[in-house]
Amino acid sequence: MKKICAIAGILIATLVTGIMVNVKQTRMQEDLAKEVFRFHVLANSDGKEDQSLKMKVKEEILRYMKQELPVSDSVDTTKVWARQHLTEIEEVSKQVILEEGYDYPVKAQVTKCQFPDKSYGDVTFPAGEYEALRIEIGKAE
Repeated sequence: MKKICAIAGILIATLVTGIMVNVKQTRMQEDLAKEVFRFHVLANSDGKEDQSLKMKVKEEILRYMKQELPVSDSVDTTKVWARQHLTEIEEVSKQVILEEGYDYPVKAQVTKCQFPDKSYGDVTFPAGEYEALRIEIGKAE
């Protein structure tokens, strides 16, 4: 009987610890999501050529934003700017696509997206929902 109680106690403690860790991670992700604005480009497909095209669009959009986005340390300012420049972002994307010999449609929007865990150097963003500038190329599959 003592063994059963001890095992039950260990299982309950493990379960409670797991729940506490999960709650802490969820809160951390939710807090972080308020502080960042992510960038998500979806290729037409998982094919090598479409993935290469996606990276070219991504690089050109980042270059465009670096030139045009006013200097600010505010995430909200960046979100407002992106919403106001969706047409231009689509035009820059379409130009890259045409130059590469494709004729895919493009849709840019500021929306909430689910992201997996993602590391950029020493910084890791936990999986969760983040507001993002999302660019969909073609079928966006």
